[in-house]
Parts: sequence; structure tokens; C-alpha cells
Amino acid sequence: MVTLVLPTLVESYGLGEVLECVNGIICHYERGREVIGLWNPKTDEHKIIPPGISDDEPGFDRHVSVHGFGYDNVNDDYKVIQCVYYIYGRTLFEEPVLRIWQIYSLKSNCWKKLDLEMTQKEDVDKASIAYLNGVCHWWGSEFATNELEEQVLVSFNLSTETFRTTSIVWVQENDDSPTRTLVVLNESVILISSFAQNNRIEISILGEVGVKESWVKLFTLGPFPSEFRYPMRMGNKCDVIFYIGDDSNELASIDVITDKNQFPDTVATEKVLRQKLNRRRKRDVYVEGKALKARMDVKKEEVPHLQHEHDLAKVNREKIKAEWSEFGEKFIKIVVEPAVQD
Repeated sequence: MVTLVLPTLVESYGLGEVLECVNGIICHYERGREVIGLWNPKTDEHKIIPPGISDDEPGFDRHVSVHGFGYDNVNDDYKVIQCVYYIYGRTLFEEPVLRIWQIYSLKSNCWKKLDLEMTQKEDVDKASIAYLNGVCHWWGSEFATNELEEQVLVSFNLSTETFRTTSIVWVQENDDSPTRTLVVLNESVILISSFAQNNRIEISILGEVGVKESWVKLFTLGPFPSEFRYPMRMGNKCDVIFYIGDDSNELASIDVITDKNQFPDTVATEKVLRQKLNRRRKRDVYVEGKALKARMDVKKEEVPHLQHEHDLAKVNREKIKAEWSEFGEKFIKIVVEPAVQD
């Protein structure tokens, strides 16, 4: 484990929040303030990117929501996308009177406006965004033609600076407000939906961007004995990692393949047993390997001796064969031929 200390973004505000890590470059920002930084822990280079484009809207409060960070492999550039919106007064529940999408290019070190109307991400921190192969994904809610709220996945291509949406169509009975987390696993976009009822988790994979029928439910897990809450992530070994309880800093995990719970009361015991088993297994393997090597060394020493014995036996066999042939000729002359003449 390596401890990384994020550089300070604003002296009086601290380190900020990590948005995404792409190719070893960490994008972090200060919530509520228009300050975004890019940091390379390997070289310890840190850059505070300039503020976005500001529009003069007297009487309205300006707000910024960072939506994604990623690598544009076509133009060999790193980009940040954000939504700047203006609201009358200080309440965030009112519909913005103006919404402007902006994108930052590290290569040119400047922002530009995008002539787009996209759905904003849900305000659930990093749980609502994911980056994969030049595309920033986030999920949010919009009103469909029937004036009903519909959840959609927005996929923004950093190279073409265009987007597509994919509907999230399923709805759970008696539980219409699931907590959703967007993650990337094995080069695919994964959506984790957690339901308060019975503490269940559903994990679904997106087959093709823009095709709502391509969502495939991979796993349904639960119910679980403990209450969990987001943010939830996916480990490299298909395990879901999440916090449990309301005010707890304890982590738990679930192996989606074996459906095995790894709650804190069992993790410590299993860790000790696993360490003992690993030490015992390492010792056994060492002893077995040492004995096997000794036997192989003995066999190697025996090979020349066995070859010599084999060659000697071959010579003796030929000598015995010749002696028996000579004895046979003598037997015929002394015993067989006189008996025939008589």
C-alpha cells in the first residue's frame, strides 16, 4: 500500500475531491468552488487549470458541476468537461435559467463552449461518473415526452465532442428510488443498483451505447444482514466494495461470483486464517521443492552409472549369445551326428 497525499488546491479549503484517475493522472476539484487540478503522482507535477468561461448574468448565482475527465487518444490530449449553470437565488432546486457546457483541453490550456444540451449527472459524487476508452459516462434524470422522469446514461466522446444517451428502463416494484453507482469492469460499463428493500444489489452491464435493450442483468445479490450505502465500487476480482451503516467508516465486500459476504466481523478472522494458510502452504511448498530437488540430483548422479551398466549388460549379452552358439555347434558334432550314424 502506498499513501498518496494530494496537493492543495486552495489554501483555506484543503485537498479537494478526486474525480477520476486516467493513465496515472489524477483529476481533483474543490466542490462549490471553480478550482480543478491535475496531478501526476509519479513525477509530482501539479497543475491548477484556469477557470471556465464566465457569462455575465446579473442577479443569478453561478454554479459549476464537473462531469468528467479523460484522455482523447485521437488528439493525444487530456480533457475535462463541466456544466456551468445559473440559478436565481441560492436554492439549487430551481431549474437553471441558463446551462452552458464547457470542455477544457490540456494541450491548449483553455476552455471552449460546447453547443450541446445534455442531461446533468445526479449529484452523488463520483458514484455517477465513469471513464472508458475516450468516453466519459454519467447518469442522470430527465423528463421524457410523457412528462415522466426517466433515468438515462449520457456517453460523451472526448474526441468527437458528441454524445449519445441510453435509457435505464427497469423499475423495481415498491422501490422506485434505488441508489445507482456507475463503474468500469473488464472494459465494460457496469451499473450497480442498490435497493433499500431487503438490502439487495443488482449489477448490470451495457452491451452497446444508445441501445436500451442491450442492458443485461448479470447478478442479483442479497438480501444482506447489514444496511449498506454508496459509494460502491468494483474491485478487479469482481467484488463489490461499499460502506455499511449510516455513519460508519467500515468497508465490506461481496464476491459476485461466489455470492460470499465479506462483512467486517468475518474479514479479520478470515484474514488471519488466510495468512496462516499462506505461510503454511509456502513452508510446505518449500519443503516439497527441496525434497524433489534432492531426488532429482540423485537421479542425475545415477544416470551415468545406469548408462554404464546398460552398455556392460549389452556386451555381456552378446558374449553369452556367441558362447551359446559355439556350444551348440560342439553339441551337434559330439552328440547328434554320431547318434544319427549309428
